[in-house]
Amino acid sequence: MLRLHVLSCTTLVLSCLLDVSLSKRIRYEPFEIDWDESFESFVPYPEEVARSLDQKSPPVLLEVFSDVDVGEEGLYHVLKGLVHRNERRVIPATHFVIQDGLSAQCRQERVTATTGSNGEPVLMTVTRPIEAENCTLHCTNGGRYCSHASDPNFPGRHHVQEAARRACMIQQHPPSPNGVHDMLLWQYLDLFDQQGCNLHTSDKHHYPDVHNLTECSYTTLDLVEPGLAAAVQQCVEDAGGFDADQENVVLEQQITLQTQQQVNPTAHNPTVRFNGKQYTQDFFVKDVFRAFCDIFPKGTQPFSCNHCQSCSNVRKCLWHLDCDGQTPTLQDYYAHEGRNYTPPATTTATTEAASASTTSGNSQDNNNNLLGGAGPWQIGFLWGIVAGLFVAAVFAYRSFRTRRMISGLRQARVHFEDDFVPHGLSEEDLDRLFPDADQELDAKKHGMSTPQYQSSSIATMLSSDEETEDLSERSLPSIV
Repeated sequence: MLRLHVLSCTTLVLSCLLDVSLSKRIRYEPFEIDWDESFESFVPYPEEVARSLDQKSPPVLLEVFSDVDVGEEGLYHVLKGLVHRNERRVIPATHFVIQDGLSAQCRQERVTATTGSNGEPVLMTVTRPIEAENCTLHCTNGGRYCSHASDPNFPGRHHVQEAARRACMIQQHPPSPNGVHDMLLWQYLDLFDQQGCNLHTSDKHHYPDVHNLTECSYTTLDLVEPGLAAAVQQCVEDAGGFDADQENVVLEQQITLQTQQQVNPTAHNPTVRFNGKQYTQDFFVKDVFRAFCDIFPKGTQPFSCNHCQSCSNVRKCLWHLDCDGQTPTLQDYYAHEGRNYTPPATTTATTEAASASTTSGNSQDNNNNLLGGAGPWQIGFLWGIVAGLFVAAVFAYRSFRTRRMISGLRQARVHFEDDFVPHGLSEEDLDRLFPDADQELDAKKHGMSTPQYQSSSIATMLSSDEETEDLSERSLPSIV
């Protein structure tokens, strides 16, 4: 009995110590920096190695469970460079911590009796909202979803609504098929601060009401991506909104997930896990980054782990690849991949090859200059014209040869009179080809002038295209 009592006391003490350690406020890296961390200033890896770099092991799953209030204190700025630099080596899964109405004591369970389908009484447990000012300030949907902010003067319902908008925004951009995640949330958070929507920025410590915050949030969403505000607003409305005493599907999903993962919604500290292993240190970039790199087996760590982990400013190195003034070279990237880097050769062979390439290029340029800088289709058109002219010339030359041959035959017919009958032709062919040759021959015998016969003969010869074509295909003697 005594041993059992001692064991119970020991368990109670350990439980209390665990609760104290979990409730201890974690320190964050200072928000303000003296260098540019905008997305426009991000220095990517060189194109030569960007696709092949860091492919030795599967990516790490980064799970984040955070209240919107805590997220604004610097957690996302701590993770921003790690996630963006290692976009192919980390898969971020961001969730927002919401306290359910029962645990927040803003809803109560009641057992009611009703009649079942068989007519017998059935007891049902239902929840009803508790009418209290505290629940109205910190909860939505009739006390179903609550968030007790770190600042007691700031209504927690703002956090709940902002969490729903961000969850809807993430749903609009699921992970891409190639494994590259979307930096949409981080872009939104940057602009959220720039637009003055940040829940902790005010000169008079007077926070905006829910309507101004909502308007500022939707304006920021459209700055991130045109049309995103309308899509998020529709998502919120389809989920159930915030005003009616009914479930909001998006917020229910957040509560269900954090319950499954045993996340304490009142711990006031975010939960960060790498491949299921919970991170328990302060949220400084160098510490979080070290925990990330330690997940990878030796020899498979991302390039950023080798280059940035020992730098005095890890956060700046992740964003600009600047490690205390040193930036990596192509040789460094190749060495990380286990490949030999061969710089551009300066040997004689290379010089000659480059010279030949230059000569070839100059020749091509000269050809282009001769063609007036014409494009491929224009050159093809010009070659078509040349080919057409060549075909036309061939046919013209063939017609000229045929007519010349026929003219020679006619002269031979008149000169040799009836004794001339070329091989391959009959008397009928000659009479049909030269209908006036006999008349010209008679005129020649009687000493008469023959211009009219010559004109008639030539006209007949020029008009007999079909006969000419037919005769041209026969084997006729060549008479010059």
